[in-house]
Amino acid sequence: MQLLKVLLRAGNTIFPPLIRRVFALLLLLLGAVFGYVIPAWRLYDIYWLQAFDYGIFYHSTRLLSLGASPIMRVRGLHAWADNQDYLQLLFAPLHWFPGAAYSLLLLSASFIVAPAFLAYGFLRKDLLVAVCVAVGILLSPFLINMNLDPIHTEACATALLVGAILCAYTNRERWFAVLCGLALLAKEDVAFSVIALALVVALDRNNFKISRRLCGAIVLASVALLGVNLLVVKPYFLEQTCAWLGQEATYSKSLQGVPVHWYAQLFAQGPLATIQKFASRPDILPYLAKLLWPLLLFIRTCPWLALLPLPAVAINILSSSEYLTQGVWHYDHSSLAMVIGGLLIGIQKARHPRVVALVFLAVSSTVLVFTPKVLRVDPIGLIRAADGLQSPDIRVTFLEELDRALPAQAILSADYTSLNYLLTAHRDVYMFTNPFRREYFGAYGLCEIATPAVLPDVVVLKDDFGRKHFSALAEQLREYEMFVVALPNKKEEFTLLVRADSPLRDATVRAAQSVVARMQGTLRETPLAFAAFMQGAALP
Repeated sequence: MQLLKVLLRAGNTIFPPLIRRVFALLLLLLGAVFGYVIPAWRLYDIYWLQAFDYGIFYHSTRLLSLGASPIMRVRGLHAWADNQDYLQLLFAPLHWFPGAAYSLLLLSASFIVAPAFLAYGFLRKDLLVAVCVAVGILLSPFLINMNLDPIHTEACATALLVGAILCAYTNRERWFAVLCGLALLAKEDVAFSVIALALVVALDRNNFKISRRLCGAIVLASVALLGVNLLVVKPYFLEQTCAWLGQEATYSKSLQGVPVHWYAQLFAQGPLATIQKFASRPDILPYLAKLLWPLLLFIRTCPWLALLPLPAVAINILSSSEYLTQGVWHYDHSSLAMVIGGLLIGIQKARHPRVVALVFLAVSSTVLVFTPKVLRVDPIGLIRAADGLQSPDIRVTFLEELDRALPAQAILSADYTSLNYLLTAHRDVYMFTNPFRREYFGAYGLCEIATPAVLPDVVVLKDDFGRKHFSALAEQLREYEMFVVALPNKKEEFTLLVRADSPLRDATVRAAQSVVARMQGTLRETPLAFAAFMQGAALP
């Protein structure tokens, strides 16, 4: 500790305060850009991006930008029949300009790293504390990296809620109301966290001086919006989706106009059965520990703040989907915001803030190093994954060229990575597990099951992706011709299944041939039996 004090005095003597602050902010910016923004761009270029959620978001915002109803062919579902994330309307105009794919990634990455810069600005009076906490947030695999599954408006909710907490603490009533309102538009379940925040702000007069009347109005607005979303918006757009699928009667008969929410089964089981079920789940305690451990740093000084993450945590725990408690994806958007907000206020009020900040940084760094890679996204690993690789990758170029060359009216089906590069010129691109079925999601699945199978004009497979899913599809696949694409200096990279009786068959094959020829690759039709294809047999 004495050595640290000596070093700090020496630094204060050599560098004026303004230079120190600018230098620290510049380092944070460089870390955020090279750790989160550039890797997202480069990994998109080099064909690594986990495009499942990105494709969904890209497609729905593009449809909104065109003034079309956002019934996403990617999922066969209206965007707001799943999540009511109205902030998509603010993202949609990016599609009016070139490079929308990169603009969306940039905006998403900016929201992801925003809590670190909010922390720096809030704690800026003590530069050491501000830097330690900001860097700790950037490095913590359970405070920021769980939002790295691009791209979601939940990342916006995290930053907006952190900002709302800090505005409440600094008595900025107008901004507190604005940020709470924007957070409510990010996703329907953010309402639970906004309600908890408004109640804590109203009750904890030691930390917050916001008008209780305003807090009450925010609670009422949150309850009203949540009710409208769950009881009006979601049922309406589920019905619209089923109507689009031609299954209005199925929806009305099976669901009677009321969607089946995640908590329906919970209450149907009874309290004792529910308690037994969750007590037997081994994932609950590790999830709570890795998400809520920063509460230990401020719970004595600010006990009320420890209540803020509980509603969002409860949603994940009470859900029947165990992946919500992995603590690595984007599903903790609200809970991690509340943990960060409480941490910042707790450090501000701590007797020894530098000690708390250093402990937080040390634990965050240690957890990053020793957490199994399957449970985290390592910013340094992202940089290494992108470093030294060709950008864009030849496979990306092939798909982008194919997107431009294929007939605009062609119905495409592709794996969840390839589809991302086929959305610019095509609206009818389906993500698949089964390429002849829309991806199953939620209550509308009853309508989907009753809907005739989709017969895409062309199915795009990266490498051998999806073969394991095709074991029951021999009859449908017999209607397709198989073409193997080999790109320069590559082995077989893509398989194209072209429907033989499609009116676009000849135009599709010619388009693929022209793209492959320009890239100096090969495209060959193969008579390989589909039984052997599904077993992964070597191509002739």
